[in-house]
Amino acid sequence: SHQERRSNTICVKFDPVQQLLVTGNNLGQIMVWKLDSTGTLALTSLAGERRFSSAIYGLACDPRRRLLYIGTKDDSLRAAILPHSDEHAERPLGVDQIGRRPLGSCTVSCMVYDPSRSLLIMGTEFGKLRAHIFGKWGSGSDVGAMATLGSKIKCMAFDTDSRLLVTADAEVFLRVWRVNLAAAEAGAGRGAQTEAQPGTFEQLHSADGDGLNSIMSLAWSLSSRLLFAGDTSGVVCCWRLGTDGSLDMISQSALSAGFGAILCMRHVAMGDGQVLLTGSKDGVLTVWDCHPATGALTQLYCESEAHKASGRPMVSSIDFDHERSLCFTTGCGGALCVWKVAFRGSGVDRLSKLHEEEVLLHKPTADAALRNPVQ
Repeated sequence: SHQERRSNTICVKFDPVQQLLVTGNNLGQIMVWKLDSTGTLALTSLAGERRFSSAIYGLACDPRRRLLYIGTKDDSLRAAILPHSDEHAERPLGVDQIGRRPLGSCTVSCMVYDPSRSLLIMGTEFGKLRAHIFGKWGSGSDVGAMATLGSKIKCMAFDTDSRLLVTADAEVFLRVWRVNLAAAEAGAGRGAQTEAQPGTFEQLHSADGDGLNSIMSLAWSLSSRLLFAGDTSGVVCCWRLGTDGSLDMISQSALSAGFGAILCMRHVAMGDGQVLLTGSKDGVLTVWDCHPATGALTQLYCESEAHKASGRPMVSSIDFDHERSLCFTTGCGGALCVWKVAFRGSGVDRLSKLHEEEVLLHKPTADAALRNPVQ
């Protein structure tokens, strides 16, 4: 019989082109889900799972090229191909690994991806910033450990238009960086035989906490002029970005009892406006309105037991389908949920849970090749 283990589902990514949902967990399991028109998740013949030998700490998706980038605890960066959503039953399941790059004692703690430039930026457990520019089929050039901080990089947010990166670490509250990769991109564009030139991270600004606790999550606004952050006490705050890269705090929410640390957030377009979605350690999924001029945060809706069925409430990752106003959340106990955002007038009326999945890791028999761990 199969043995089952509960997993902590660390990250979730939605592929809007293929309508696929990808999750990664601390047991090295990649799950690919097909999303149907009702919001129901199904492990179908075109989707399935893939096991790796180490916990998955980060995912980045390039829908245009059907590529998935995976950061794992064994100090590796992997590239894999996602399945086509219209593939038939005879097609092999899951994702196919096409490359692995050792990072050399640099366990990935967070990552951001710019699909327009095939640029992946990684923060590590040991306080290093690294960048990788990908060529065709996931090959590419490592452009170096371009900045070394003194402690673990806990989260980051990257604005693709201005090329400004914001990081949060244990020593300094927030740092703003300009990413200069022109020489590296030129080298990558000339082909695989040309070695990319080193890029640089230019630190423009650092900000103290203004009395806040340690930052756990970051997100740029859609206009790229506001930065949102969530801390370990459940406070959400907003900074305005200056022309020189400086950050000026303009608002913060009241301390909300029962929220716990804000572990994830997304700023998204909904209806006629824009809202901020946040998920907390205590299982609270919240929708916030943010005034575009003042940055004032107003709580529109709050779901206090987002992952009730799993028995472990944490909301550790969040993603969003703009076309259908669907929100995806993951957490402890293998929790995976799909939410529909409902509107009334100009505000959010409620979050309706369409589907909740308790993802268990099945220890398979030896002949189940696709579920066997791969290096």
